[in-house]
Amino acid sequence: MKIYTRTGDTGQTGLFGGGRVAKDDPRVAAYGADAHIPHVREEWIAAMESRIDELQSTLPAQTHFILPGGTPASAALHLARTVCRRAERSVVPLFREGQVEELTLRFLNRLSDFLFVLARAANHRAGVKDVPWIPGGTPSP
Repeated sequence: MKIYTRTGDTGQTGLFGGGRVAKDDPRVAAYGADAHIPHVREEWIAAMESRIDELQSTLPAQTHFILPGGTPASAALHLARTVCRRAERSVVPLFREGQVEELTLRFLNRLSDFLFVLARAANHRAGVKDVPWIPGGTPSP
């Protein structure tokens, strides 16, 4: 089987489930965000909120905006969070058009929060301080 099909050479792509759209269609931008979360459940969001609260109670108080970084695990979780936020931004137009449920947006928003807290927890467990953003100053380790 050849990897190239030439079917996308004019800026069109096939949708999962059939049909063809422009490669910059909001549904294509949202692949990996909404296309693979078919029916989000309220209890998934509640479970993340519960875990966020548990983790948050073990962490030092957050007094500044936190920059991505710290341990490799924390940096990877911060990166995952940025990808999640990008997915969320891609899903917003679909939500406005009525193609995606509000629950999907809530899930992505909470997932981003969860990844942030996991990143902080990874640093904390490794004994590494989060990198604070200090307006007009230099970040301290």
